Amino acid sequence: MPPRRTYEEDAELTRYVLRYYQHLATDVERKAYRVSSIPHWDVVPAEGPLAHPLVRKWYGLDDLAVLAALEQGTEALLRRMRDRVLKEHADAVFIHRCPRCERIVETPKARQCLWCGHDWHARQG
Repeated sequence: MPPRRTYEEDAELTRYVLRYYQHLATDVERKAYRVSSIPHWDVVPAEGPLAHPLVRKWYGLDDLAVLAALEQGTEALLRRMRDRVLKEHADAVFIHRCPRCERIVETPKARQCLWCGHDWHARQG
């Protein structure tokens, strides 16, 4: 089965760390990550759901630290989050790799590589 996307180590490492170790991010990083998922977050609407003060507070849209974290863009934020988590929590982060191709697999408990198709379900450990 061919891979569903092209393997890029940097992008896969970022995706994996943010998916499974986001709990190790700081509050500001989590809020900035949440804000980055809102289309056109940098445009303050006059009305609608994002105009409500409580919603803006929850997302961190009025938090200067959150906005500063997003200053260089979403990709830079994600790389900084990934690198900090890997550096400061090296003992808590396990990057699960395929024993055959050594690419990062889909989940921490995966037993089959979606990149090369290798299956290690029967193997113990």
